[in-house]
Amino acid sequence: MQRISSRPETLRQSYEVVVVGSGYGGAIMASRLARAGRDVCLLERGAEMLPGEYPDSVVSAADDFQLHTPEGHIGRRQALYEFHIDDDINVFKGCGLGGTSLVNANVAVEPDPRIFDDPRWPQQLRDDAAALEPHYERARTMLGSTPYPTNRPPLQKTTMLERQADGIGLPFVRPPINVTFEDGVNAAGVEQAACTDCGDCISGCNVGAKNTLLMNYLPDAYRWGAHIVTGVDVRWVERSGDTWAVRYHLLGAGRSRFGEDELTVCGDIVVLAGGTLGSTEILLRSKAHGLAVSDRVGTGFSGNGDALAFAFDCDAPVNGVGWGHEDHPGRPPVGPCITGLVDGRRGRPLDEGIIIEEGSIPGALSHLLAPGFALAAKDPDDPGHRVHHVRQAAAAIIGGSYSGPVHKTQTFLVMGNERDTGTMELYEDQLRVHWPGVGNQPLFEEIDETLEAAAECVGGTYVPNPLWHSLLRHPLITVHPLGGCPMGDTAATGAVDHTGAVFAGDDGDAVHDGLFVCDGSIMPRSLGVNPLLTISALAERTAALLAAAKGWTIAYDGAPRHEAVAPTTALQLEFTERMTGWVAAGTDDPSVGLAEGMAAGTDMWYEITMAGDALATVADPATPSLVAGVIGCPSISDGLLSIVDGRFRLFVPEADGTGNSRMEYDFPLRAPDGRMFHLHGYKHVRKGEPWMLWHDTTTLFVTITHDGPDGALWGSGVLRIGAADFAKQLTTMRVSGAAPVTQRLGTLLQYGRMFAGHLFDYYTGPLGWRHLDVNRPKAPAK
Repeated sequence: MQRISSRPETLRQSYEVVVVGSGYGGAIMASRLARAGRDVCLLERGAEMLPGEYPDSVVSAADDFQLHTPEGHIGRRQALYEFHIDDDINVFKGCGLGGTSLVNANVAVEPDPRIFDDPRWPQQLRDDAAALEPHYERARTMLGSTPYPTNRPPLQKTTMLERQADGIGLPFVRPPINVTFEDGVNAAGVEQAACTDCGDCISGCNVGAKNTLLMNYLPDAYRWGAHIVTGVDVRWVERSGDTWAVRYHLLGAGRSRFGEDELTVCGDIVVLAGGTLGSTEILLRSKAHGLAVSDRVGTGFSGNGDALAFAFDCDAPVNGVGWGHEDHPGRPPVGPCITGLVDGRRGRPLDEGIIIEEGSIPGALSHLLAPGFALAAKDPDDPGHRVHHVRQAAAAIIGGSYSGPVHKTQTFLVMGNERDTGTMELYEDQLRVHWPGVGNQPLFEEIDETLEAAAECVGGTYVPNPLWHSLLRHPLITVHPLGGCPMGDTAATGAVDHTGAVFAGDDGDAVHDGLFVCDGSIMPRSLGVNPLLTISALAERTAALLAAAKGWTIAYDGAPRHEAVAPTTALQLEFTERMTGWVAAGTDDPSVGLAEGMAAGTDMWYEITMAGDALATVADPATPSLVAGVIGCPSISDGLLSIVDGRFRLFVPEADGTGNSRMEYDFPLRAPDGRMFHLHGYKHVRKGEPWMLWHDTTTLFVTITHDGPDGALWGSGVLRIGAADFAKQLTTMRVSGAAPVTQRLGTLLQYGRMFAGHLFDYYTGPLGWRHLDVNRPKAPAK
């Protein structure tokens, strides 16, 4: 399968449409607007992971967890499994190209139609909720939604759920799920393999059968010309003249060791699709930076009535633990994570209805299950039951996850409709969720009672969420967060209108031109079912309404008519560099610029990240690497200058026949007011004089021109790396890409040998000592 993402260094300064986030809302908007012929850029914080690259053991999964806690952030900010831990409710979501679709259970069902009678929805949707049906259908087609086929081997966990449905007197159905069950090409033209029933859906499908957004809408957007960029953490948006400025941080290459200055990409239209937490955080931060928005931003948070629980040690095998990296010849199939649904909504008031789905625990967590269940199963007061509990615990630990009590344990995921909602706010620039008393709602008492009955009717012990209780402070966790930027008729009732356009103030119905939110955050209430299909249908609707308003035509059929942007190669050598110095206007001599700049106090500094094809650079050190970053130069601009499509070449031979080389830097620069400049810089790499090694490799001679490299002169100067910054720079060097750790380390070693070898040859090698050219040009004086 082809990669479709590029590094941040490939970003242009502006696009017609900038989409932030690659979940259901973002992927659909990027696909449909690219099909409408628009110049689309999609920004994603996480990484691109293809089938075969997802964790399949506790060891491999350990590096892919990140936690946002009240005390701070733990783990890599691009780690796949993302937990937000708060005092009232916890949230789990996916971080990567494809968003939470990478780690969800694929269930594509519509909510109870009564949901849209709620006055919290905008009038346009209340009046004609049936108009969503063609958008549902488009989404189902692209996502490949279908129930688990009846002609496949029966699944023990599904059979168990049917028994439980019968035992508690509720109907059972097989819901549509986004999984491929036959080898072939899908609706987006992507080749997919059939599901192997391994049960590892929610740790990441290594087969390629799960219909994540990386299998449909995202490659579709790519083939229609969208520029998809990973490793970009969007912070806020603001109006900049007649366009939107999207302020972001680069992730990776140790930039945080030098500070985190915001970079900028501009768009005529910006679509925030970072999910319930992400889009809300961006709008709240945008508000703090002066953007007029509704006071409803940050309100209406819903956990969708989610509850996770288990029926431990039932009377028959469930086979509900995924295979992971374990050998599995002869094992019965686990199946996709969710294949059955017990519908407890019929004949009940809307806010009292629930649905129950069975699930599978991925093999990557299998070794945590037995101890977790042994410690968390309920211990009744009766002494005889306490003895039974001890026996269960011992049997679970001895039997492990693929036999004994854990092998007979059913996983439940329940959804309902909460009657109250929480809020979100920024605390020390981090998003926090507040919802005092959420766990005391009658809904969760009803869920407990229903699940306890479902466990008892098959001889199991009801266990509410043993996996996360001690880690996450309390058992309430949602995997379907909604709200935060809720829809409304006006700014007094919502953060966005029925199209997702952001209200431009705290009252009235005026919206910002070209600023939209399109993801689960716009839901004004819980849905009571897995929300992905509703989010998708509303995104299809928003794309259609926007195209109609602009006079664009979305080519729902036909072949792509744009050339795809070349993705970034797999192995990238990257590092971050910071240099400081002095410049002066009006001179083309860097030595003069240094002296005049020091006298006048006209300083300059830059902070850049370089990334290039590691193996190509080893083979040819003159291979260009891409550069992204910012430059501070108050004598040019009060604001930071953004590097646009910068280039760096490591060793470029001099043309004068001396055998010397240069490290060359070429940075197009954009000022906040739109003015363009160009920085050309070089470091000398010359034969002999080993005592000059430090000076030469840490001293950059720069010349700055207006508009481009051939434009009118602005000035020149000299920048240097201090010892402390050089030490930091060394810690940022790494090889990134989807390859085994050993391969990445080996490539880094090859690069280091090449770099050190060239410097040795120049400064201390035989040619450097025996053939000194005393007449060669000298570097400008300090």
